[in-house]
Order: sequence, then structure tokens, then C-alpha cells
Amino acid sequence: MTNLNQSAYSHNVINVNKHKINILKFKISILIFSIIILSCAYLKVYNLEFYNYAIKVMAPTQELYSESGNVVFASLSKELKIVLPIKCDHFEVIDNSIIMNGVDNVMVLSPETGIVKEVGKLNHGGKYIKIEFTNGISCSIENLVVVGVKRGDIVKKGIEIATIEPNSEVVMKIFSSSGTIHNLQVIKNIVQWTD
Repeated sequence: MTNLNQSAYSHNVINVNKHKINILKFKISILIFSIIILSCAYLKVYNLEFYNYAIKVMAPTQELYSESGNVVFASLSKELKIVLPIKCDHFEVIDNSIIMNGVDNVMVLSPETGIVKEVGKLNHGGKYIKIEFTNGISCSIENLVVVGVKRGDIVKKGIEIATIEPNSEVVMKIFSSSGTIHNLQVIKNIVQWTD
């Protein structure tokens, strides 16, 4: 082989090798892209349920805020009909507290229209919300996981405001500015008491 033929042969081999390397890089890129897509699909399929709950609380589909705060509290003589904030299969009333055992539903609803006065953490790590209603009545809902409201928000009755762990215990406490709550009871999902 002459030097000219040998140089042309070497040049062709180098070009073929560069082409093979480029094809290999392309195949690796396609493989990595496919793995990423499949991983996202896997995560989406298996985490979709919790993801939907988190989205509902952080960006509720129902209207969360009252359009006009003065309409919500226009009547001070409005009779309150506070309801249990979760669907539960069992509850126990102790003093001014209702201890509820949640079922599969993890959404916590506002028990009545009111203003969020406090959002915080409990000593054991769970979260709580305190809501003030009319007539000096307020309640706290404890052992929450994700809270979708903040202090000062006006919440309407029945709006999703937080989440809990499935089958967990939730505590709702009722408070009155005029004194102690007596004879607290739940009749047909409505909380009743005497001052």
C-alpha cells in the first residue's frame, strides 16, 4: 500500500468510527429519554391518588374565599349548624372535643362558614386550623397533614381546607367566648351544645 492509499484508508476508518460513535450516542440518548418517560409514567400512575388530594387542597376547584366578607357575617343572630369536618365511621364526645376516626376519605371540610384565625403545628408534628364563626363560637381541627388555608382566609361551609392520613384520628374542639360549652353532642352529623 502506498502512503496515499494508506492515508485515505485511515481517513475512511476514522469517519466510519465517528459515525458509529454518533449512532451510539443517539441510541444512548433515546434510551435515557425512554427511561425518564417511563419513570414519570410509573410515578404518575402509582402516586396519582395522593397527588390529586394535594392539588385539591392547594388549588381548590370550588370557590374558597367569600366574594364579600361583610355578607358572610351580616347577621349576628344566624343559627350555626356546625357539621363534622370529615366523614367518619366512629366518633366520641369528651367535654368540648369530638374525636373522630376517619375513613378512606382524606379531605377535611370547613364545618361552617368562618374566618381562619390560626394555622399551626401541634407538639407531636400534626397541624391544626382554628376557625372563628359568628356568635363568639370557634373550633379547632387537629391532626391534619396538608393545610390549604392561611390565617385571615374566609372559608365557606363544606369547602375542602385540609387533608388527613387515611383512617387517622381527627380532633375537633368547640369554643365559646361567652363561657364553657356544655352537653356537646352530634345529631345527624350536626354538632349541638348548650352554653
